[in-house]
Formats: sequence, structure tokens, C-alpha cells
Amino acid sequence: MANKSSDVVVPGHGAIFVSVSESAEPFNPEGVVIGDPKTWPKEWQALGHTSRENLWKFTREGGEPKAIGSFEEDAVESIIEDPEINGFECALLEISQEKMQLAYGEGEWDDELKMYQYDEAQPTTKSVQIVFVQGAKKRAGWYGRRCEIKAGSAPELNTSYFFETPIKGTVMSPGDGNRKQGWLATRPYKKAELNPDAAAA
Repeated sequence: MANKSSDVVVPGHGAIFVSVSESAEPFNPEGVVIGDPKTWPKEWQALGHTSRENLWKFTREGGEPKAIGSFEEDAVESIIEDPEINGFECALLEISQEKMQLAYGEGEWDDELKMYQYDEAQPTTKSVQIVFVQGAKKRAGWYGRRCEIKAGSAPELNTSYFFETPIKGTVMSPGDGNRKQGWLATRPYKKAELNPDAAAA
């Protein structure tokens, strides 16, 4: 295979999206402009500001092969003892009703106090897509069809950076015959046809 510099991307910035309803099909990221909801489908909404200090991180557990042997020979076969579980971690910077509902699940919003009240964090099911943005040059990304999202580790205060709400996502089986996740290959930025019915950011 030949080297293709057009296929590499520097994710200097990014845009993270969650489906408005429980799920949404992936979309072409070539025209995405961070902060402009008219450049992505109305079935998706931006997650908003997330941490640069604790950048989005993909996670994977299990799925490692274990060699097994016979009395006569070592490593005759390999088996997978634990299934592979994929996911992600990131940290929300905005404190709002929508962001707290996503992180903590079931709860109640007190509009007078502007306060989200809950008991224990419960998972929220959404499709998720992250778009890697290299200025006005390139776009690439990742899509998870059905992700359970909930608050991660307890928040910590930092006097020299924004308050963060850590969240974690687990890629679940869709249960409908579709694949769980996919990578959106690198492509040049191309100005999108604006969508006047797009969801608010």
C-alpha cells in the first residue's frame, strides 16, 4: 500500500455529537463547522464544550487472546476468555440542564433554582459521533451506534481550569443486525449545504 499524506489528520480540534433521540444514523463529517448546527443533521446535537486538559479518550477492555496448549505442545490454540468492550471517556465543561441530564440520567430539573436533582447516576442511551477537525483542511471521525452514557469518576475542582463533569460511554450491541461502531475515513473539508431545520447547538 502506498503512503497517502491526504489520509492523515491532526485532530487539533473536535466536535462531539449525540443523537437527539435514542439513536441516529452516522453522517458525513466533511462539512462540519464547530459551533454551527446548520452544518450537521437535525437528528444530532452537539455535546458542547469538552475538556482539552482531559481530552476524549477511547477505551477497550477484554478481547485479548489466551494461548492454550496440550500435554504435548504449548500454544496449540487461542481462546478469548473475556469479550471485548469498547467505550470512551471525556469531560463536559458546561453546567446546564441538558448536560446534567445526559451525565446523570433520571432526575428532576428545578426551573426556579436552575438546579438538576438526582439520586444516583443512571445511563442514558444515545448514538455518538466524534468529528476530528484539522482547521479548514480535513475531517475524520468515529461513530457508535448505541452507547450507554453516564457520569464517570467524581468531579474535582481546579482553580486554574474549568470545572469538569467526567462522563464515560460504553458501546453496546444494537440488537438489530447493524455493526456497533465505525471509523469515518479522512476527507477534505467541503462546505456543507446549510440545514435550516437543524437542531439547536
